[in-house]
Amino acid sequence: MHTLSRSASSLNEPNFAEVPFKTLSVCHADIAMMLDEMNELADLLGRERLSGVMMEKARAAHLFFSGHAIEHHLDEERHVFPALLAAGKPEWIGMVRKLQLDHALLEARWMKLGPLLHLLARGYYSQPERLQDELRIFVEIYRQHMALEDSFAYPCARQQLNVEAVCTMNREMAHRRVKDEAADDQDDGWV
Repeated sequence: MHTLSRSASSLNEPNFAEVPFKTLSVCHADIAMMLDEMNELADLLGRERLSGVMMEKARAAHLFFSGHAIEHHLDEERHVFPALLAAGKPEWIGMVRKLQLDHALLEARWMKLGPLLHLLARGYYSQPERLQDELRIFVEIYRQHMALEDSFAYPCARQQLNVEAVCTMNREMAHRRVKDEAADDQDDGWV
């Protein structure tokens, strides 16, 4: 990974500007894998009795979307979206507003889904149809949202950010991730 102690000439290297966007893309890949797991869980619901596999999938999804995904949205709200808005292009502004609404919608959907996953992870197997529906809706919204970010938001923001903004983005994202890793090492109350 690139460090901020690089010389000024290396800051202008094309790959330096890619670092925060690669981090965001890796997060999207992680989210996509978790969404696949959630789809698998939805397939199992209602067809099978409660199993350790179902409980573990619920636990993993709950932990992931209660932490890492929230931080990912913060990265976008703090760095990607402002760069697009600052360009002042009406099409970009409209797309950013849609992505911001998606974030709010995903958060609202999570407020319904999160507690259901938490209960399933603890072994409470009630309302499988409701949980199945919530999973499918959440997964579909998230996949459409990520596709728009990957095809529009990230490429356009990459064009807008100067070296100073990229350095700030790298520093803030790295700092938050170091704090996240330290929190991951603590007892999360699931044991």
